Amino acid sequence: MSALRLRSRPAHVRFALALAGVLLLALVLRLPNLQVVPHVTDETSEVLWAHDIAFGGARPLTHLDSYNGPAWPYLLAGTLHLIGSSSELPRQFTLLLGLAAVGLTFALGGLLAAEENRLAAATVAGAFMATNFTHALVGS
Repeated sequence: MSALRLRSRPAHVRFALALAGVLLLALVLRLPNLQVVPHVTDETSEVLWAHDIAFGGARPLTHLDSYNGPAWPYLLAGTLHLIGSSSELPRQFTLLLGLAAVGLTFALGGLLAAEENRLAAATVAGAFMATNFTHALVGS
């Protein structure tokens, strides 16, 4: 697609195309090793705990560590309850939340920039988040 044809499109279409590209980049970087990287460690106890919330009736007020809130286990439990129990589901759910973070970073980058630079700023911000090593490793 030529740059001239792209510039002639309405701004919301250009933003949607740029967002789709950034999200696709994030997905391509995260999806190939989703179930094997990072190596499964303490997340097993969190998933089992969320499973107990979803199907066993547990209603904790704190996380496994008393200084953390229970938002993540309850979100995962709701997902397990809606979709069903699966060994792949926790990482897929984390992937979706990671992609949402990339999209929100894209939007924030656009909102913070001057009007004439919004698309470029949004794309750069989203691309930085999409390619951030730590976010890709932990948020997928």
